[in-house]
Amino acid sequence: MKTFALFILWMLLLQKVFCIITSKQIPVIYVLFGENIPDYFVVNVELASRFNPVHIITDNVNGAKKIWKESEAIRGDVESVHIVSLTDTLLNSASEFKTYYRHLMINKRNKHILHELHNFQRWFILRDYMINNSIERVFFGDGDTSVYSNMSNVWKQKNRKNCDAVIITPGTMNKFYWVSTG
Repeated sequence: MKTFALFILWMLLLQKVFCIITSKQIPVIYVLFGENIPDYFVVNVELASRFNPVHIITDNVNGAKKIWKESEAIRGDVESVHIVSLTDTLLNSASEFKTYYRHLMINKRNKHILHELHNFQRWFILRDYMINNSIERVFFGDGDTSVYSNMSNVWKQKNRKNCDAVIITPGTMNKFYWVSTG
């Protein structure tokens, strides 16, 4: 009986260890369009990569790699950053959406129209990337989003197992406070 109890205990321990080893970390994903890669974006990727795998999906792979290499002295560990080319496969849904997109905002400058279109297309690109790479959960942020924690740990601590998305609406904005230091 004692041997059986030890066997069960051993199996439970192995199962726990196996779950820890096989569980994937939640990646931080950014979608970046265009030639211009802002300095704040590089800083935010550096911050996020301290605790998380980071995936940068971009149509400017060479520019992203060049800037990333130049900031290597600041970054240290580069293994957690993956620069992914925005291929036709990832653009399929986004390109299809473009055929239906109608710009309804007052600002009709071409640069603004393209920016707004990209804001919508990022979600289709993210969806296709997650499907193609069998990624279940991500933290998806704008280039100006700073991440100071391990997103996998934050997810577990908040016990958000059934949360698909977080949307900030004008009614909930008053619950957030912005702090700035000079």
